[in-house]
Parts: sequence; C-alpha cells; structure tokens
Amino acid sequence: MKSTKITKLLCAVMAAAVSIGCVAGCSSTEAEEQVVIYSNADDEAVESMKKTLDENGYSGKYIFQSFGTSELGGKLLAEGKNIEADVVTMSTYYLDSAEEQNDMFVDLTFDVNTTEENPSFYAPFLGNQGALIINTEVLAANNLEMPTSVRDLAKPEYNGFISVVDIAGSSTAWLMIQSLVDNYGEAETETILADIYRNAGAHLEQSGSGPIKKVRAGEVAIGFGLRHQAVADKADSR
Repeated sequence: MKSTKITKLLCAVMAAAVSIGCVAGCSSTEAEEQVVIYSNADDEAVESMKKTLDENGYSGKYIFQSFGTSELGGKLLAEGKNIEADVVTMSTYYLDSAEEQNDMFVDLTFDVNTTEENPSFYAPFLGNQGALIINTEVLAANNLEMPTSVRDLAKPEYNGFISVVDIAGSSTAWLMIQSLVDNYGEAETETILADIYRNAGAHLEQSGSGPIKKVRAGEVAIGFGLRHQAVADKADSR
C-alpha cells in the first residue's frame, strides 16, 4: 500500500476549507502512481479539496471521482477491500457500516485534533449547516405563512409546496433529521418526518441540491438544503 503517500495526501485533504462527512483511508493494495479519491461531496467541497491538494504539491498525483451518497455507500458495502479508492470522504454512517461489514479501512496515522473522539479509521472535517430555503413570491401567491421551524413543514397547508431530500438519496437529509431528533426525540421525529415526506410528494429529492433548484424555479415555496448553497444562490440572483 502507498502508505506514506496516502498519509501525506490525507493530511492535505484534511486542511481543506470545506468538505463532506469524514475522510477515511482504504486498505487498498493497488500500486498505481496516482491516489484514487472517492467522494460524495458537493461541488463546492470537491473544488476546495482539489485546490488544497494542488496548492500542497499534489497536482497530477490523484484522481478524484464523485458519486451520489447512496451510490458510493453501495460501492463501499459491495466492494469492500476490493474497492479501487485509496481515500474516501463520506458520511459517517456509511463508513461505520462498511467497516463493520468488510473490515476495509486502515487507521489514520496523524493527529486530527477533533473535538470529540471518533473511530481510528476516520475523522470529520466539515461542519455543514442545513436551512429552510424560501421562495417568498410562491409563498405569498398561495397565501402560505412563513415557516418558523423544520417541524412546520409537516403542517397540512404545506402539502405540495415543499421539497426535501430522501434519506436514502443524500446525506443532506441527515441535517434535517438530526435537527428534528435533537428537538423532539426519535419517536416524535418518526411521525413528523412521515408527514413532511407526505407533503413533499413528488418533490422528495434524491440529490441534496434538488430542493434549492425546485425553490429557485418556483415549483415549490419551501425547500430544505445546505445553507451555504442557499446563500450563494441568493447572491448570484441579485
């Protein structure tokens, strides 16, 4: 395994300004010159990681491949130690499941300085923020009140007017679910989430960027997505 090369590259990836989920080293035995990185990260995170790697002398020394969360999660579970990737950035729940099933990751060999203790084979390096994204024109045209919390999306009056992410499709959905669990507990969250998904209907998205696109196009009044994408989208529309 390209242990020294991968360790140095992992350190550079960890220095990126933004990324997604956690970074983990795979127990690959391939000997190609380039390090293969698989990631479920959004475009902004991918560009930041590439920029950081290139600025730290790794230009041309890696191959970056992006996947949807469910697609990459399936590859980790199905391919195990036979996966081509040397480095993975991915949501923790998939990494935990893949490691439990396949014993496929190697321990990180550098200090990660995280605020909480984590398994030895990965370390988080992103604090994502979720947000309600509002199309005020659609809201007003349909005489809908401004929502004050994620829980409001479960109200019957929002049926057909909201777009959220399917938990099976993107890790962005975990931000919404975690917010509900933190505030209302797991049992009540199940009921709230079922009502939110019912209200979303055909606007239940598989991509984390799906809801903001629906809000921008005026197909729905309210979406749940990543805050930084909403801020950037609003700035671009001015």
